Amino acid sequence: TLFYDEQQREIWLGGADGISIFYERESLSRKVSSTMIRQMTINDSAVAVRPGLDHELDHLENNINFSFIANSGLSEGKALFQYRMKGGNEDWSNWSGESRVIFSNLSPNDYEFQVRSKSPYSGLSGISSVKFRINDPWYRSLYSYILYFSIFLLSPSLVYQIRVNTLVSPL
Repeated sequence: TLFYDEQQREIWLGGADGISIFYERESLSRKVSSTMIRQMTINDSAVAVRPGLDHELDHLENNINFSFIANSGLSEGKALFQYRMKGGNEDWSNWSGESRVIFSNLSPNDYEFQVRSKSPYSGLSGISSVKFRINDPWYRSLYSYILYFSIFLLSPSLVYQIRVNTLVSPL
């Protein structure tokens, strides 16, 4: 037996095992409590994602996958996700049911991946994020630039010394 109380917005179901009451107002007002980044994969290697931990990556570690989940009473397929990569594309993506995103060939920079979710019933979650830095290759480091500059300054002197030695050398 089924009974719907419009004023209280309750559905009463009666059967051989007893009566069940479904409170519509609680279900529809349920909000997504949070979104979690489940996994971060760098060049096909899984990395632990911990809040507040910044990741330092080599310049070759520039292919990164993220998977995430909405922590709500809803099944995973009902949540919609939106993400952005600060340091890259600052705009939020379109809402999607896809709970995974892939970034390929990221340039050396400081990044922050952010994701949020919403349920179809309402409720925008807070933002979950992970920060990481892709370092420059060694030949673009401060020490390399100092070496390049030193070679640039010393090369005229070296060329001059070689030239003088070849002209003054005894036969």
